Amino acid sequence: TPRIQTHVTLRQSDVRGAVLLTAGIIPLLSAISSSRSGGSVAVVGGLLVVAVVMLAAFLSVERGAPHPIVPLGLFRIPTFTVAIVISFLSAFAMFGSNIFVPLVYQGLLGLSATQSGILLSPRMIAMVPASLLSGQIVSRMTRYRFVSAAGLASLTAGLFLLSRVTPGTDQRDVMRDLVLIGIGFGSNQPIYQNAILSAVPFDVVGVAASQLQFWRQLGQTLGVAILGAILAYQVGSLADSGDLVAATGASAVALQNGLANLFFVASIGCGACVVLPLAFQEVPFRGRSIVTAPLTAAPGPPAALGGGGRPS
Repeated sequence: TPRIQTHVTLRQSDVRGAVLLTAGIIPLLSAISSSRSGGSVAVVGGLLVVAVVMLAAFLSVERGAPHPIVPLGLFRIPTFTVAIVISFLSAFAMFGSNIFVPLVYQGLLGLSATQSGILLSPRMIAMVPASLLSGQIVSRMTRYRFVSAAGLASLTAGLFLLSRVTPGTDQRDVMRDLVLIGIGFGSNQPIYQNAILSAVPFDVVGVAASQLQFWRQLGQTLGVAILGAILAYQVGSLADSGDLVAATGASAVALQNGLANLFFVASIGCGACVVLPLAFQEVPFRGRSIVTAPLTAAPGPPAALGGGGRPS
């Protein structure tokens, strides 16, 4: 394994920023979880106050940190900012709602756990080829924001249709909705990864890639917490209405209403992303100009990977 020498020391690491970010995210998630499990208003409010204070201190520290864990200057790049927002909201809607799809199969449609697991596969089957095909398409065109908008519209439509599921819905309709979700999310995966890596300067490419993953993971976590709180509140408020569902022990009416509200909120969050790609500042993907060089060209220094210079 090659050994890479660097001049970075532990003192240059943004320890204060990492501690403050952790101290802000944990109370935020704890507040959401406490509200879902019936925590008191004082506890939830106190946790939210701590989260706001810690995150405000985090932003203050990051502005003056020589090597910030979250470089705030990256958000001055329009392509980076829009890509982060879209990735966060789509992950919020996609993964936040995905964990509750088995409740649709088992709670509303009355299927077994085995059948539910099998019928979840259309989403993954659709996601993989959609991601591959989208990557091939956007690598051959410059107006790739329209591909992103179409994918987000598909994701929004799938989530909205899931909010309309009732105990009498055919399971094939649910599978169709999952295919739309898989196509929508899969088609957006390679677009913003490549766009961010092509929009930022070379010396912060690794930082930008880590930021994309961080905001996606945060979107997933907040999605599960917030959408779960919506479901828990709905089920709790209608606990005594209608017959109980054997798979969950909850009222059938409460479960149906809770899942409908959950997926509807997820579709709103994702639907807000549909118009964002239209304002997206497209940048040429790095490496495209390399393959266009003529074979008979005179030898010379190798071309820069980014097409000749650092992006502004």
